[in-house]
Amino acid sequence: MAKGMMIYEAEMEVLLSLEEENRSHIITSLICGRLGKEAPNLNPMENAVFTLIREQTKRSAKLSDTRSDSVNERWKKRENCIQYETTEEQDNQKIPQKNTNDIQACTSDIQNCISDIQTTFKDNTKPYTNTNTSIKN
Repeated sequence: MAKGMMIYEAEMEVLLSLEEENRSHIITSLICGRLGKEAPNLNPMENAVFTLIREQTKRSAKLSDTRSDSVNERWKKRENCIQYETTEEQDNQKIPQKNTNDIQACTSDIQNCISDIQTTFKDNTKPYTNTNTSIKN
């Protein structure tokens, strides 16, 4: 994964208020820290600014990594779902076709069940009547 660094406008204003040499040292130290390389020695003032900005860049990097992990996890779930559907389709194609007698017997059983349910509901239902006929304006 590519490494990046975010410096917010408030930190940029602080950096711009410093002399160019100090700003250069701090930015170089931030870049070295992000890449895991040894940073140059800083004077106390540079070190104070560096510490504040470094903590902000760490929080930003952590947030970015969390969002990236979340997106990657969603994509992984989506890909797994697509692979499962593809595998399921392939498995369904491998199932031998049942003979028509089994299908007809199953269809007959379903029709008998539906007929029994319809009879039960016909016997137990009453027509719906609306007793509330007032109209409110």
